[in-house]
Amino acid sequence: MKIRHGFVSNSSTTSFCIYGAYIDPPEEDYEEWEDRIGSELAMYRMCEQWAVGLDPADIKDDETGAEFKQRVKDLIFKHTGENVSCSWMAEEYEC
Repeated sequence: MKIRHGFVSNSSTTSFCIYGAYIDPPEEDYEEWEDRIGSELAMYRMCEQWAVGLDPADIKDDETGAEFKQRVKDLIFKHTGENVSCSWMAEEYEC
C-alpha cells in the first residue's frame, strides 16, 4: 500500500495539447464568443487569457504539418482578426 505524505487536494486537473496561441477575449458576450469560436477551435480558459487552437488529432490525413499550422493561424485570424504567433502548447491546470 502506498501512503501519500503532504498536501492532498480534492480538486481535479485538466490537461491539453494543442497547436495555437493565447488570446485575450474580446469585450463582448462571452457565451456568444465561445459558441462562435468553439465550433471550430479548441478553447481552454487560462486565467484572463484563452488558449485556442487545434488538437494534433485534428490533422487531416492529406494535410502536411505546415498546412495544419497555417489552418490554425487562419482560423484564429478569422475569429479574432489578430495575426498571432502560434506554437505547440501543452498545459495542465486545476479547475
